[in-house]
Parts: sequence; structure tokens; C-alpha cells
Amino acid sequence: MLISRMQLNVLAATMDHEFLRRLPVALDLVIVSGFGLLAWLLLRRVGRWLICLLSFVALSVVYLSLAFLLYNFLGMFVPIFPPLLTLLACGFLGFVAQKLHNRSHGMAG
Repeated sequence: MLISRMQLNVLAATMDHEFLRRLPVALDLVIVSGFGLLAWLLLRRVGRWLICLLSFVALSVVYLSLAFLLYNFLGMFVPIFPPLLTLLACGFLGFVAQKLHNRSHGMAG
């Protein structure tokens, strides 16, 4: 009887209860919404674009590090792409909208 290496790994993981755990969908949505709100707050409160950009990069690195640690040490699968896409897209679009708003009010006055 031939047993493949993958089947042995599955049996070992089953015996040791070493499966990945997903976060609840509601928590995923809270994380994505929180990152969108955080992007808006950063754009609203931080006046200088370089500090704002560095804040977005720092938050991305911290979130990636946290996701890496949770995955490796607790076996939790944390979504990476949706929260970071939300943070960076909201930050970029908010920054562009802010510049366009400033430019339009600067030309009118």
C-alpha cells in the first residue's frame, strides 16, 4: 500500500490540530473598513504629503508584519490584499482629490 508524503503530512496535521484558522468574515470587513477610515483620518489630519506617504508605507509594513506573525505563530490566516488595497487606494484617491480641491479653490480666489 503506497501512501504519499502529502497524505502523511495531512495525517500528522490532523493528529496535532495544526490547521489554519480563518478570521470571521465580519472581522475581515471591520479590518478593511478600519483601514479606509484610517486613510481618511491621515489625509485629514496630516498636512504634509511626505509625512502622509511615509505613514501609509509604515502602516502597510506594520500590517504585513502583524499578518506574518499571526500566520506563522498562531496559524491564523489574515487577509492581506483587501486591507492594503483599501488603505493605499483610499490614500491615493484622497490625496488626488485633495490636490484637485486645493487647485480649484486656488484658481477661483
